[in-house]
Amino acid sequence: EDAASLMKDLNRLPLFMTEVDTTDGEGGSNLALEALQALAYEGTPFEIASNFKTQGNDCFKLKQYQDAAEYYGKAIAAVIKKDQRKELVTTCYLNRAACNLELKNYRRVINDCAEVLKLQPLNAKAYYRSARACLAIDKIREAQDCVERGLELEPQSSYFKALSIKVMQREDYLLKVEQQNSQREVMKKHV
Repeated sequence: EDAASLMKDLNRLPLFMTEVDTTDGEGGSNLALEALQALAYEGTPFEIASNFKTQGNDCFKLKQYQDAAEYYGKAIAAVIKKDQRKELVTTCYLNRAACNLELKNYRRVINDCAEVLKLQPLNAKAYYRSARACLAIDKIREAQDCVERGLELEPQSSYFKALSIKVMQREDYLLKVEQQNSQREVMKKHV
């Protein structure tokens, strides 16, 4: 066999794959790859979810936020009875929210944090991440509310204190912009 053929055969083995090849090279499926993929779904729902959470954590460390968010979503879906695995589900929602903050998917951050707060109404991280997302899309009142609730839970938190200042600064800025726009409108009417 020549080197190109050898590399092609090696690329079909999951250990050596540089790109996903789902075929066996002869029109059939790659059984080794299918076996590895099936392993991801073996075990109890909790074990499956824990595995996906770990994969999500690994991707997050590598700043592969999109992949991490997908793994956290798979972990959440794997745990059927959420009330029995509240900690795992909560962690996955929070981690997915962190990914979506990095990806600037602010609506998803807010939605995931809302799910956390349904399960754990006193979760400070959920309030913090919600506040950051709300601030990013100029939902100042909502951001203030999240910061206030977070400070009630963690009064000494430097993170919430710093975020509170950012929210106030942004509110002041938006108010000034609104006033300037109003003044321009008045000036246009008088010209």
